[in-house]
Amino acid sequence: MHVSLETMPFGNGAGTIKFPDQVMKASRGPMSRITVGSITAKPRDGNSGDVYYFHPQKQWSLNSLGLPNPGMEVYKKWLPAMVDIAHGTGKTLWASISPFSPEECGEMAQACLADGVDGVEINGRCPNVYQEGRRKAIPALDPSAAEEMFRVLGRYVESMDRISFKLSPTRDKHLLSRLAVVFNTYDIRQLVCCNAKADQEGTRVDGKPALAFRSSAEDQVRHQGGLGGSKVFTENLRVAKAMRGLMPEADIIGIGGILTGVDAELYLELGCIGFQSTTGYLEFGNHLFVEILMHLSDKVLA
Repeated sequence: MHVSLETMPFGNGAGTIKFPDQVMKASRGPMSRITVGSITAKPRDGNSGDVYYFHPQKQWSLNSLGLPNPGMEVYKKWLPAMVDIAHGTGKTLWASISPFSPEECGEMAQACLADGVDGVEINGRCPNVYQEGRRKAIPALDPSAAEEMFRVLGRYVESMDRISFKLSPTRDKHLLSRLAVVFNTYDIRQLVCCNAKADQEGTRVDGKPALAFRSSAEDQVRHQGGLGGSKVFTENLRVAKAMRGLMPEADIIGIGGILTGVDAELYLELGCIGFQSTTGYLEFGNHLFVEILMHLSDKVLA
């Protein structure tokens, strides 16, 4: 494992920090990169009902939050202060955006960078957004949609140096190869592997469905959401390894099932430059990173 703990980017996964007080709390911990969002162009209330569940024994999570956030116009006011908080404690601050169109992607990325964020992470798409009764498509699984997004994005940003793209878990190696061609074409050199696994169901300890929610004003109760935590570790690790082989020069952040120092170590051993944790941070807060750093420090010093 070739890693410098002093320069390694690591921190929360998108969806766990959205408000200034949460940035303040994160800044008191050891993480080196704070990720705010995901941010959408318009405000979203998200889904209602049982939208998140963590299995205490098996340590997997299911969520269908639906991207609740106050929208880009509010973040234009908040982001400069959030950046100041992060920079004041020696951390970087990235904004995760979840655009609903290529034009939105360009406009939001431009706005976030103008507000001083260190980088923009494009959510390749949150798997828990419903519109007109159907889950929205996931561009991270559609190379043509990804290509169109980057083509338009190029009109709004001077370079892709501070842009990263968050993939979705998949076992389709041909799809990943096609995505790698798109990333190379548009000079996307920073990747986050990977998002939650879409359209999954689970059962609580008490035997009830893990999720039971409604999207928007619909009456239909849904039980499917994005699977995270321990159950996506192997598949997300596989995607990170595949992308390392396809794009040897890319900076890859590993995410998915990182709940211990051993989990983080495995991502780093295959060539990731850093890591994020969503379920782990939601459940254990800053203490998660303390434990992981203790483990990694022992490995580096051994």
